[in-house]
Amino acid sequence: MANDLNSLKWMFPEDKLKKINNLPTLPKTFNEILSQINKENTSVNKLEEIIIKDPLLTAKILRYVNSPIYAQAGPINNVKKAITVYGFNAMKTLVLGLSLNNILVTSFSNEFFSPKSFWHHSMGVAQACRYICEMLNEPAQEDFFTAGLLHDIGLLLMCMYFKEETDEIIKIKQAKDIDFNQAEDIYLLRIKHADLGVFIAKKWGLSDFHIKLIEYHHDPLKAGEYSYKVSILFFAEQICEKLGLGWNFKESNKILLPKYLPLDRKKIMRLIEIMKEEKNMLEEIWKISFES
Repeated sequence: MANDLNSLKWMFPEDKLKKINNLPTLPKTFNEILSQINKENTSVNKLEEIIIKDPLLTAKILRYVNSPIYAQAGPINNVKKAITVYGFNAMKTLVLGLSLNNILVTSFSNEFFSPKSFWHHSMGVAQACRYICEMLNEPAQEDFFTAGLLHDIGLLLMCMYFKEETDEIIKIKQAKDIDFNQAEDIYLLRIKHADLGVFIAKKWGLSDFHIKLIEYHHDPLKAGEYSYKVSILFFAEQICEKLGLGWNFKESNKILLPKYLPLDRKKIMRLIEIMKEEKNMLEEIWKISFES
């Protein structure tokens, strides 16, 4: 690493990050998909054009769509056919999910956080956001999906550049039997993954919408005019945490429904069932795309 992180130990987290030269960057394909995702004239051809410029991504997509978990009559040998068969939105989801793995690194890992657990949690929350949006007739589903993908990016920075601090926060969490976010509030250096997420989101040039959702994803009531939107992300994460999508923390089985979301028990139970299926699907995607 270009910088000696030990010499930066006592700096405030954001000052420390400013002096690190190798912060994670968004993959080019991820950026290009984000820039196209909400354009009315985005087409199958445009999506194909972006994907095939990345040979590794193309190979992973073809491996996945030809895997045994799908009952296709014949082989799919090109990206355009994959998009046509599985649908435009499904393929955008797959591309963003596979591209997300390029942000993650193998140089961090502890008992609770790893590249695999980050990927599963991020993808799970992104998908849960999309399903909640469908239930609420919220039109900006893709924006929420992306927010779900990136909401915990600050936690990645903590594990990479603040390992000792992260370990201390985990000890506080375990000793007091509280949530990770609550343990951050107790930690004396006041390091919080949401703040680090805002730092990197601004560096990446993300929209105000995504920055606000990252900043308040544990505190929707504090998000002002964004409280309703943050509540969708908050509840999506609640569901994923309770289903064990990603982290292996032993949290309470209680699910908190923000007052802003008009979801009845029937819809919530349906969401849980959908996400149980999604959990199995994500495990298959990981095995096929990253372990084979």
